[in-house]
Amino acid sequence: MAGTLSVAFLLSLSPRAGGQARIGKEAELKIEEFRPTSFGFDVIVTIRNTGSKGLILGAATEGKGTLQSLDIQQWDDKLGWQSVGPCRDVAPISTLKLNPGESLQNIVPIGDRAHGWASTVCPRKIQHLGGRVRAILNFAYKSEEDFANRMSKRSPSGRVDWVSAPIELAPSK
Repeated sequence: MAGTLSVAFLLSLSPRAGGQARIGKEAELKIEEFRPTSFGFDVIVTIRNTGSKGLILGAATEGKGTLQSLDIQQWDDKLGWQSVGPCRDVAPISTLKLNPGESLQNIVPIGDRAHGWASTVCPRKIQHLGGRVRAILNFAYKSEEDFANRMSKRSPSGRVDWVSAPIELAPSK
């Protein structure tokens, strides 16, 4: 795709059950660019902490600075929002801290079944990329302690499901 697409995403947090403290509206995601690949696109996303406190984010195992729960989804009229990003079925074991005002950039590969983007672990249903897409960050934590205790029933889960406004992606060929 020629040129650079830039879209700023202000994210908000949906309320969590049980009256637990919520993180709030403390991050901004910006899609900097889409780069064509053999399987679809690499989506370059910048995540910036716009809050007054640090955010703890789970790190993926495949590369330094890669976020575990950052994904790209595509809208399907029959299925709703469907992941077109990488399959990350292993829980994060380490974290990244994003201090107030700091940002980091991730490359999120996206693909479709027509280009061989499939996994037996995380089956994908999207046949062709194109149409409305959005970025989603599923988890963020207030502290390393919250991250360490994320599976405990007495600790907040860290589930935030911050989503961007959908944008149009030109169909893949």
